[in-house]
Amino acid sequence: MKYRIKRIAVLGLLIALEIVLSRVLPAFTIPPLIKASFAFIPIVVAGYLYGPLWAGAAAAIADIIGTFMLPLLGAYQPWFTITAFLVGAAYGAFLHERKVTWRNAVVSAVVVCVLLRIGLNCCWFYIMFGWPYVVGYLPGLLATHLSMIVVQTGFIMFFARAGNKIIDQTAHEKLGFLRQKARNYFRGKPDLRDEKSAKIIQKCLDMPEYLQANTVFCFVGTELEINTTAILERAFSDVKTVCVPKCETDGTMTARLIKSFDDLTEKGKFGILEPGSSAQIIDRHNIDVAFIPCSAIDRNHNRLGKGGRYYDNYLKDSDIYKVGLCPSALATKRLTARDHDVPVDVAVTEKKVF
Repeated sequence: MKYRIKRIAVLGLLIALEIVLSRVLPAFTIPPLIKASFAFIPIVVAGYLYGPLWAGAAAAIADIIGTFMLPLLGAYQPWFTITAFLVGAAYGAFLHERKVTWRNAVVSAVVVCVLLRIGLNCCWFYIMFGWPYVVGYLPGLLATHLSMIVVQTGFIMFFARAGNKIIDQTAHEKLGFLRQKARNYFRGKPDLRDEKSAKIIQKCLDMPEYLQANTVFCFVGTELEINTTAILERAFSDVKTVCVPKCETDGTMTARLIKSFDDLTEKGKFGILEPGSSAQIIDRHNIDVAFIPCSAIDRNHNRLGKGGRYYDNYLKDSDIYKVGLCPSALATKRLTARDHDVPVDVAVTEKKVF
């Protein structure tokens, strides 16, 4: 909840700042044609921090409120709200949770200034006023927004470097929010857990990587995670070598052999059932396929764990085929990938395998 409240508060401040910069403070001018402002800055920041949807919504709200409070071109025109939304969405698409380079800084500025501020707005002017108005307005529009490509590119690169601490804090809060969402998803909902788990597990058991595997590594799901009992049962009946994770006292993780559920005799870190310390350790190079829990997963196969880095450290530089299990409600478009993160090879939700 803290992340949500902070996000709304920050976006509110950015909306207010956009209104002030676009409608209260005077634009800078270079006679005879260039007249521009720094009103793009709050929307760039919104896109960088929160992504396309939130930045687009912030830009659209700023346009609506600003037009009714301090109109610049007469009555409210919804066409320009569409442009505003697309501007915010474009910044978010190119800048959010990406490594900002000169290339995507330039591309985002060109898309905004050329395609949206010039191209799309000329379409709106034509609809409202006809070609004579567009022809008369176009030279100033071109001069202003072509020059703004340089200004916006420079600001984006400056902010990307100067704002690292802000971005890191925002990303950390988002990961905490996603972990909390994952902890609460199945809480008090055993029927939902059984339903989602059955569909996910069936997809896993149909995978050729499982069918061809000799040694299977699988997490033991808690009541707040996917129930993997069916995977373990099937692996036992298929006479595969079955191993499960055990978190060691030195902060590492090992794979321990089990031959039945009776071998899960202890509760380890996070309350997860584990075999005892005497259980045989399976060399990770002998593991063919691993089923891994995810608090969240994205379309690029980046996974979010519980924060202990046990799986990342264990799976690093291994040839194990890694399968991430996650309800579709916890799948997200993009996660911030850190240097130590190990992506999975495939993600399985109750809806699809990707």
